[in-house]
Amino acid sequence: MPVNDHRNDYPENVPSRLIDALCEAGSERELSRRRGVNILYVSQLIGKGVEPTDQTAKGQAARVKLFLPRTKRAPREPKPEEWFGQKNIKRAIRAMVKDTKRSILRRHE
Repeated sequence: MPVNDHRNDYPENVPSRLIDALCEAGSERELSRRRGVNILYVSQLIGKGVEPTDQTAKGQAARVKLFLPRTKRAPREPKPEEWFGQKNIKRAIRAMVKDTKRSILRRHE
């Protein structure tokens, strides 16, 4: 890593491409002019880590211009732990469903 790498000075949700564009532009105002985004979006994202909304078309367009995904992604929930014997019960239920579907198909032939 270069000695002048300042990525740790920004919140963790700021994209590295945005930090590079900021260093190239020199200031937040110049970056907002170049990217065509309101200065409020730029300063809030870089200073506080507050992302523009993804609920409106304008907010989604601003997110794309700031190198963020168009919509926010929901955090993944951990898979619930299975209790003893649950796998066998699920397998048996699937087999019963399969047999029931076969018998229904045979009845309608």
